Order: sequence, then structure tokens, then C-alpha cells
Amino acid sequence: MLEDEAGDMIGIEVKAAATVITTDFRGLRKIADATGKAFRAGWVLYDGDRLLPFGERMAAAPLSVCGAIDSQRFEASSAVGNTKDKKGPTENRGP
Repeated sequence: MLEDEAGDMIGIEVKAAATVITTDFRGLRKIADATGKAFRAGWVLYDGDRLLPFGERMAAAPLSVCGAIDSQRFEASSAVGNTKDKKGPTENRGP
């Protein structure tokens, strides 16, 4: 959830799959119902390539909208149990 100074909110959920279905918005819809007009939009980011509407104030968007993501470097730097490098995760991400 992101909230601005005025109290307006945007919900963002990230999904690793390449498909999105209505039930993927269940949590965002609960938050929208609880917060009313303050909830401006709900976004599910997914591993697909199309912007998809899912009703009023809800949509799915490709992860690529967040900018260029080097998934191989991200996966390598965030691997669980990586003991070769003692640096913290933010130091391993690179520029």
C-alpha cells in the first residue's frame, strides 16, 4: 500500500506468474472495500506483457512497467543460502 499526505491510497501486489485471474485481486478488493473513496487504484504486477483491466480501479500490468529488470542478476543476488559473499543484499544488487 502506498498512501499520500491526503490519505489517497494505491495498492500494489506482485505476482511471479505469467497469467492473472480475478481472484488475484481478492486482497486488493478487501482493502478497497475497507478504505472506500481513499482507495484510488489496485495494481497486480505480473510476469506477462499486457496491461489488463480487472474492473473499477483495478488492473494488471507487466513487471516491465517498473523499468528494465535484469531478472538473472536479481535471482542470483537474492538466492537463499548464498554463502560465497558475506555482503548484504543491497550491496550485491549492483548499479
